[in-house]
Amino acid sequence: MEKNFKELTISDFREHLGSDGPGNSRDVFLASDLHLDRHTSKLVNEPFRFNGFLAIICKKGSFPVEINLTRYEMKPDSLLLYVPGHIMRIYEADGPERALDLTIAAVNRDFLGESRIDMGHLFKEALSVLKQPIIHLDSDEMDIIADYLDIGYRLNARDPMGLENSLYGLISAIFNYFGDIWQEKLKQAPNLAEAGATARSRLVFDSFLELVAEYHDTERGMSFYAEKLCLSPKYLSKVIRKVSGKGGPELIDDFVILEAKNLLRYSNCPIKEIVYRLNFSNSSVFYKFFKSHTGMTPSQYRK
Repeated sequence: MEKNFKELTISDFREHLGSDGPGNSRDVFLASDLHLDRHTSKLVNEPFRFNGFLAIICKKGSFPVEINLTRYEMKPDSLLLYVPGHIMRIYEADGPERALDLTIAAVNRDFLGESRIDMGHLFKEALSVLKQPIIHLDSDEMDIIADYLDIGYRLNARDPMGLENSLYGLISAIFNYFGDIWQEKLKQAPNLAEAGATARSRLVFDSFLELVAEYHDTERGMSFYAEKLCLSPKYLSKVIRKVSGKGGPELIDDFVILEAKNLLRYSNCPIKEIVYRLNFSNSSVFYKFFKSHTGMTPSQYRK
């Protein structure tokens, strides 16, 4: 079946971005400085997904990025965090020189699971990350990140088996530091998360979002997600409402609509095939669902 977006791996990032960072036998982590112009990045204007966590630090230049059809601007001293499963698009650099100096850290999702990172701590503000995935860094934060990634680059280049635990620990430190920065920045904008939600509620909510991102094309019922989380549907619905102000089915529908929009915008798939991929019973049901959420038919949106 034809893919609609590039499904990138760590190796793909190294190839497509022209990274000078070395790989290792498992190729699960990349830490590298990148120097790009309008001709060197094959990812420009091509949407992609990455099954891992990605941090991009912009040191020079500016360029637009699009995540899940929402456009953002990367500028000097800014950090972008990408979480697995979403669709990203990097546009041509702005400005007369059109040159970029970036630092990139990418880690495979499965590798993070093995490294015992406290994902609840790191991504408990996942909803806020999706709303605003770019933050500004001060000079001290930039220096600390540079030091972390320099060590990661050097460890990754050596790749002896005995250093694998060291690499685990370093990746944990890097991404937990990103999480600490993020939480500090979010204190300046508390409206992004429901003030009355507990840490436990936010962790449940983030786990729900991660599952929906993975299964929304086939599973639309709250019972499925409640069972995955070992919770009752009633309790899960209550937590979701408390944290986000939205109902669980509404959030599931949001993911389905986003996927439909991406398929309509970024692929040449016939609408009948999109109906099949998103598990609708027939085209009529899909048309009605799409129009009720967007105010237009799939054909109108594609045009």
